[in-house]
Amino acid sequence: MDEQLQAQAEARARAQASADQQREQNERAAAEARARAQAAAEERAAIASTGTYKPPEADAEPEVATATARTPQSNAVTKNATVGGLDLAKTQVIGVIGAGKASRGLIRLRSGKVVTVRLGDRIDGGAINSIGKGRISYVKAGRQYDLPILGGS
Repeated sequence: MDEQLQAQAEARARAQASADQQREQNERAAAEARARAQAAAEERAAIASTGTYKPPEADAEPEVATATARTPQSNAVTKNATVGGLDLAKTQVIGVIGAGKASRGLIRLRSGKVVTVRLGDRIDGGAINSIGKGRISYVKAGRQYDLPILGGS
């Protein structure tokens, strides 16, 4: 008997939630229809009085400046811009956050994929055993490897 009453109460609650959701959708649709009708009426009134119409949201739009991009005069600029940057051929640590068991590391793999790792996760065939002090350490085939953070030693 209790199970039947519980099932009936749950059915009523689901029906009420469904009805509430349908009513909310209907109210939203009605509000959108009223807003469209109001905008159309404002447009007609503006055209009738001034002969032109500019929507109000056009005033809030930022002006787009059309500037042409310049190419550097020499390749030295582009070479110097990447000195000490990311070595795309290596797995590198982008950053670490947290302490102890809650620490996380952000790593860019050689494939270009960026992953967030934590203690115990596997990377490059090894298990991460420490994160912190500007590096991530992992053990692979019994040997420990350290990945320093970008720009670290």
